[in-house]
Amino acid sequence: MAHSFRHAHDHREDLDATSTARAVGRSSLTQRHVARMNDQDRAADHAQRDAAWRNIIQRKDGPAKGSSHDEPTAGPSEDDRYGAGAGTDLHGRIVHRSLVGANRFQIMIGLGYKQGVRPNMSGYVVAGDGMLCEFELKEIREATTFAVVTVAEQEADKLRQAVINPSTRPGLAAPRKDMRGRVVSISLEHERTRIVIGLGERHGARWGMKGHLIGSGGRPVAPFEPTSVDLDTAVAYVEEPPDYVRNYMTAVLNPSH
Repeated sequence: MAHSFRHAHDHREDLDATSTARAVGRSSLTQRHVARMNDQDRAADHAQRDAAWRNIIQRKDGPAKGSSHDEPTAGPSEDDRYGAGAGTDLHGRIVHRSLVGANRFQIMIGLGYKQGVRPNMSGYVVAGDGMLCEFELKEIREATTFAVVTVAEQEADKLRQAVINPSTRPGLAAPRKDMRGRVVSISLEHERTRIVIGLGERHGARWGMKGHLIGSGGRPVAPFEPTSVDLDTAVAYVEEPPDYVRNYMTAVLNPSH
């Protein structure tokens, strides 16, 4: 019995450390050393990836503070964006206008390719210290440029001055007294007449203003208050039926009396 015990003990000592560890479910010194090496490899890999991300971010955001390349650089020039000779803040007179649709005008501006106008530029029509409307260029010639703008027909006389490729754009036109606009849409909704007026925030219209249609002899009829105002139009409801409104298609917003 003693011999059998010593034989078993001797046999256990003949087993290698790895086999014993697997048998009892515990890691050997060799396995723990391998695990530590794997942790080191993972740490090195994480550090390498972090460094790579830092390089990407630095390329996007520019060189770090204090580096030898830490000088401010300008954005793309007008020549880069629009080609050689492109101009900025080009002020020009609107030399001609023509009605091409309901509240839509084609305008001809006294600026062209020779003055620095290039394709893909945009601009706005000046209205006092603000702007009446914005536009995209339709056609560029040597000394003139054409665009189409949306303004109320009663506002056509304000189409006088334009700016092409502005570096900044002014705010919306300030509210004014006695702003006139065309009724561009009439519909019946819930036993009330809904009208859309060709005056918006661009032209100085604001929510909460009072208004009315202009009746025969200039007398005010069909009073209203806009229920909504966007950049180019105002929506209001009047008690008069649609057939009545069709006789008086001009509206006044913010009347002086």
